[in-house]
Amino acid sequence: MKQLHHLLQRYYRKSGNKIIFSNENTLNQLALAMMEDLGFEGMDSSILSRVINGKRLFTQRQLNSFCNVLNLPIIDKLELEQCLLSEKIHKFDSNLSPTFSKSGKDTSNYFLIVKLLRNRGFPSETIEMANFFQKKILSTDLNQKNLTILGNINNEKSRAFGEISSPERVMSDMFKSNKIGKFIGEKYNNRAMKSMTYMNIGGGLYVAKQYNSSIDFLEHHFRFVAQNP
Repeated sequence: MKQLHHLLQRYYRKSGNKIIFSNENTLNQLALAMMEDLGFEGMDSSILSRVINGKRLFTQRQLNSFCNVLNLPIIDKLELEQCLLSEKIHKFDSNLSPTFSKSGKDTSNYFLIVKLLRNRGFPSETIEMANFFQKKILSTDLNQKNLTILGNINNEKSRAFGEISSPERVMSDMFKSNKIGKFIGEKYNNRAMKSMTYMNIGGGLYVAKQYNSSIDFLEHHFRFVAQNP
């Protein structure tokens, strides 16, 4: 798979000493537009220059901003996301990189990749990867297999939020993922998925320092799961 800075060459041309992007912005103008889009943090012309020259990678937020400012089609954005994540995953596990690069519409390895990233201590990358795979799953046939993978991915995403979110934000950060895991677990009566979702909710309450609520929630829901296998 091509490196990200190679793919980014599609979106600019050189005119003398200047770089002109597809929206006719110069490098400085595009960097300023991205800076504004990002809330005036995490972007300047030197960062953008280093990215397009292959000396550093975009963050996921920076890539989203790049795509938004240039108004790129969703298929281009997905390709750039896959390339970015492929380069990141190669740094964590070179054995997984070929698997990820070939993932396409075969969802079989999505959960494996997300779980391994979280287990190896990369919660932010776990969340990025989970978001990417969720988009891909939602663009395929939503059969029981794919929905089960989606539920498991969201449970890993929820656990990753539990590892990095503040006590004030953890429950809101985990909310959507827990909702998806709970819905799919109940839809297919998947006991393991339901149990993990309840564990995530209880763990989130604990991180939020709602200790009594955490204990009460876990006791109630695991008693329910045990009585309704």
